Amino acid sequence: MVKNFLLICLFIITFAVLAGGKMYWDGQINSVLVETLSMKAPEQSVKSEVNEDPEKAAANKEKMLKLDRLNYLPPELQQKFREKINQDKPLHFMILGSSSTSEQKGAWPDLLEKRLMDVYGNTLLNVTVKEMANMTSTEIVEENLQEEWVKKKPDILLIEPFLLYDIEEIAIKKRLKNLTVMLEDFKKGNPDLTIIIHPSNPIYGAHYYLEDEKELEKYAKENKYIYLDHWKSWPDSNEKEIKDYLTNESLPNKKGNEAWAQFLLHYFVREI
Repeated sequence: MVKNFLLICLFIITFAVLAGGKMYWDGQINSVLVETLSMKAPEQSVKSEVNEDPEKAAANKEKMLKLDRLNYLPPELQQKFREKINQDKPLHFMILGSSSTSEQKGAWPDLLEKRLMDVYGNTLLNVTVKEMANMTSTEIVEENLQEEWVKKKPDILLIEPFLLYDIEEIAIKKRLKNLTVMLEDFKKGNPDLTIIIHPSNPIYGAHYYLEDEKELEKYAKENKYIYLDHWKSWPDSNEKEIKDYLTNESLPNKKGNEAWAQFLLHYFVREI
């Protein structure tokens, strides 16, 4: 009996030792596997990065740079630019107006375009400037001259609507009707068009012209267009100082163009 009891005890001890040993070695093996996998993970990550398509990586980097530049834009324009970035297309920004919106070097459209290109680049923005000189808004509409520019389908239209050139020819109500015809044509060409209106340059001793500018601002707000009142950057039109900003033809000179451009730049390029 004693012998059998000892054999049973020996069997139990042997089984316990074997089971304990197996559990210990299983734990050691699992630990080694985990460590090995953790060491391989970074290698696999690096390998994945190395194997990434260079063109795709460059495109992703360029897209992130473009998105970062959106922070400089006014909030109401950021979505418009974001849509173009997702389409991998530049946004078409058109500047249109009378002789006050000159195509000459050093004029405010030229100064604005150069600064916009410096900030946003031609992969994000394409700028077109069109000066329709020596013509009233009625002549433009009757001859349907805006159609040439409607076909270009701008995404943003910054228009100076012949307010000054029309002043001695056409009543303000007619001028606003002409403006409506032009803008409706542009919207037919691109229903998603963003329209920004700003007045022609101020002049000395404006009188009725001041009222016309107020009517233009009222028109813009009633039609939910963005209105940029750059007159705030000029001297008061009743002060002789404003003559220092104008040519003999009451158009912007170097100083006037710089004042106009500076106001617009504060809108299109925000400080962040």
